[in-house]
Amino acid sequence: MNLRNRMILSIFLPAMAILLLLSGIAYWQASVMLQEEIKLEMEALTEHHSAEVNTLIVGKMEQMNALVNTWSVALPNDNELRGILTQLTKNTPGVQDVFVAFPNKRFIDGTGWVPPADYDPTGRGWYTEAVNSQKVMMSKVYMDSITKKPIVSLSMAVRQQGKVVAVVGMDLSLQQISDLVLGIKIRDTGNAYLLNQEGNFVAHKSLKLEENILQIENGRLAEAGKVFLSGKPSFSEFAFGGIDKFYASEPVGDSGWVLVLGVPKTEVFSSVSRLAMTMIGICLLSLVILLGMVFVIARSVANPVAEVAAAAKQVAEGDLHMTLEPTERKDEIGILHSSFAAMTKGLRQMVGQ
Repeated sequence: MNLRNRMILSIFLPAMAILLLLSGIAYWQASVMLQEEIKLEMEALTEHHSAEVNTLIVGKMEQMNALVNTWSVALPNDNELRGILTQLTKNTPGVQDVFVAFPNKRFIDGTGWVPPADYDPTGRGWYTEAVNSQKVMMSKVYMDSITKKPIVSLSMAVRQQGKVVAVVGMDLSLQQISDLVLGIKIRDTGNAYLLNQEGNFVAHKSLKLEENILQIENGRLAEAGKVFLSGKPSFSEFAFGGIDKFYASEPVGDSGWVLVLGVPKTEVFSSVSRLAMTMIGICLLSLVILLGMVFVIARSVANPVAEVAAAAKQVAEGDLHMTLEPTERKDEIGILHSSFAAMTKGLRQMVGQ
């Protein structure tokens, strides 16, 4: 390998390696920073929207508590009660039904529904849970038999002088909560869904209440489900539907529900991918420019040296008639050229004498 090629390789290859290394480090740092940014963004979103969902639930619980506190002082008669329940059912947003059950099994419903003669409300879960508690109880999410949509029931016991005189119940539609959750967006296709304490989908763009995150896709999402249902905020990476995603989850108050926000990793790193393509283009352009500069420098050094080397070879073979063209270079290469020219001229004069 001649001197010019060695010079090109000795300068170009290390420079190329350094440039690629710096580009790789820049790409890695950008990826790390972007992942930390999406983590903070998703955690903030889940915390905010989880609080919104909880506010909707707590608001209805506070209404129930205020109603029960009022009736703990004096419970209206059946006719008054029927009118109040009807008005509450019709005029309270998100409420499908408000009803009252009594220890003697009497039942008054705000929709006007009249139960069959053998109907015993005191054996219902919402009734027994309320009787055994001093606070508003919330049932598990279940499918309403009429609307075929998920609902939840609130219930609380009315006590007078420490004795249960009635239990007030309220059926809540989850449509408002579902609309809120399904309206959460991040990046292009990132979205949110809501799970109950067992892992069933309370709100999801395609999955239904009977489907459970611990069981769908043959249990491949069980690990993710356990993280989401841990009762703690989380940020994790899992594959859902064959797509690698970032997930953030946040418990919804004391309901046992959890809000989950997911976004494909490809969408998060799309800007980094564009940056990588830009950096690759810049690197290739830089390498071409560098190669051209190294080639010019190597040629400016190697060609004069090669010329002197050829002349020296002729002198070594006894040919003193060769001449070197004058050079205007003042650097070391110019000095070498001029000195060798002067030496051959001196040798010719000595031989001539």
